[in-house]
Amino acid sequence: MGREASEAGLESLFVELSDRVAAAQAPGHWTGARLEAWIDWAAGETDMSQAVADYVEALTANAQARGLVKDVRARTLFRDELTEALLAGVLAIGHAPAGRPIPVAEIGTPECTCAVLAVTSAHRGETAANAAAGEFGRRMQAIMDAVLRCEGDAEACADPQHNPSLARAAEAARTAGASDGLITEAIALARSGETAWDIEVPQPRVAGVRLIVSGAADEAVARATWATGAIVVAPDCATGERIAAIYNLPVEHVQFFHCDHARAIKASIPRPITQGDVSDTDGHGGQQYAPLIDLEIP
Repeated sequence: MGREASEAGLESLFVELSDRVAAAQAPGHWTGARLEAWIDWAAGETDMSQAVADYVEALTANAQARGLVKDVRARTLFRDELTEALLAGVLAIGHAPAGRPIPVAEIGTPECTCAVLAVTSAHRGETAANAAAGEFGRRMQAIMDAVLRCEGDAEACADPQHNPSLARAAEAARTAGASDGLITEAIALARSGETAWDIEVPQPRVAGVRLIVSGAADEAVARATWATGAIVVAPDCATGERIAAIYNLPVEHVQFFHCDHARAIKASIPRPITQGDVSDTDGHGGQQYAPLIDLEIP
């Protein structure tokens, strides 16, 4: 990252982005990684002073509309201190995560039983599809290998009736669900000199909460929660919603863990910044409890 000093306290910084080298106006102490992150936050704007000023102005107007700043002096103080904090790196403001509706069910009801079964079935299906795709790819690769490793006449090597290894590989691929067309394609690729059956194995759906259940977990709920990682057990629905609201998070981002031996309930939320990052102000995650002090757990 190149630098060119200016008299205004900002500098002209050059940062290598994924598609280009960009010239940006930003505080001179910012690292390349921080500057790249802020450019992404600003939707590609490279003048950080202007991007922050525009953002703060809109936030200040919103605060005034809500009655949070009472007069011109308070408005000016809010705007100036927020701008200074952002440019100094003391504060970082991210976009609010978009939530999605998560079904809520009460343990012990037929609705909960059906919902838990649905989540478990979906998880098993996705896991099976992922494993099957990998095995399918390996069997198709075996067809190509049977042709490529064959020593002899090229026509005979590509004919299952004359190449026993190819015949066995083709039969194994059929067992895995391969059509004759795909088997023929694999043989043709190998004959043309290709060495790999390229296949993109579908990744399981991004981990996340799919169901919130409230009450004391029974054996079936506990087993499904452990197996899928997609079910949250909350003391009650209202508690989960209150914690999500306190931290301005979608309710599905709050996970509960019952610590019976400690007679406690642990609520976990995602880290907004990677641990150890220059912008991380809470390395051990030990400063997030304060908003919960006045929260009553029924």
